[in-house]
Amino acid sequence: MSSKILGDMHDVMRRRHYSIRTERSYCEWVKRFALHFNMKSSDDLRKGEKKIETYLTFLARDRNMAPSTQNQALNALVFLYKHVLKQPLNEKINAERAATKVGRRKYLWARPEAKSPSDRIRMGSNLLAFS
Repeated sequence: MSSKILGDMHDVMRRRHYSIRTERSYCEWVKRFALHFNMKSSDDLRKGEKKIETYLTFLARDRNMAPSTQNQALNALVFLYKHVLKQPLNEKINAERAATKVGRRKYLWARPEAKSPSDRIRMGSNLLAFS
C-alpha cells in the first residue's frame, strides 16, 4: 500500500487531535488490512465494505481476536475510508463477530472478613465466587 495513504492518515488524525497512541494503532490496523489483501495501490481499496467484512470475519474466526480488538480494527478501517479516502461506506458491514470471552470471577467477602485485610488472609477459605 502507498505510504502516501498512511501519511495522509497521520495528517488527518493530527488535525482532528487524536492521541498519538490511537494514531499508531489505527495505522497498524490499516497496514495489516493491506497486507492481508496484498494491496499495492489505492485502487485495491475499492469495494471497501466487502473487504472490511471479510477481514473482520478473518480476525474473529482465524485469529480468535477479542471483540474489543475487532471493534478497534473496524473503527480504524471506517476512519480510513470515511475521513482519509473520502469514500463513505454505504453498505452495512455484516462481519462475523468475535466470541465474547469468559470474564474473571468476582469475589465477595462476607461482612466479618471485609473489616480487616489481615483477617482476610487468614480466612481465605471463606471466599464466595460468582461467575
